[in-house]
Amino acid sequence: MFIDSVEECCGISILNQVGYARAKPEVENMLLRMSVCLEDVTLGMLVTMTLTDSQLRPSAMKKYFLPAIFDMGWTLVTRFRNPNSGNTVNVFHLVTKDSALRKGRLHRKYPPSNQGKQEVVKR
Repeated sequence: MFIDSVEECCGISILNQVGYARAKPEVENMLLRMSVCLEDVTLGMLVTMTLTDSQLRPSAMKKYFLPAIFDMGWTLVTRFRNPNSGNTVNVFHLVTKDSALRKGRLHRKYPPSNQGKQEVVKR
């Protein structure tokens, strides 16, 4: 149920099976697994992660996970309703510029400094 792997294709990496957490220790584990998965991503690649509103609903995800990923440099780029499931899907992007990715230090930027204040990029 937690972050499983990263697949790369055409300059884009997809973070798989992100899951969700209900408590701060689970969020910290997710962030650690994310940093481990991203260590092997080629610098300069775009990484994408999708989470449904249901995955983001637990308070630990809102309070700890979202602010932490925004602090890491992730951006919420769009939201859409999946016509197959009816779920609202949130698409996040990260461009791997930071050398911290190579040293597995992403999770050390936790707790975040911006408290999750991130705007959706409108097209």
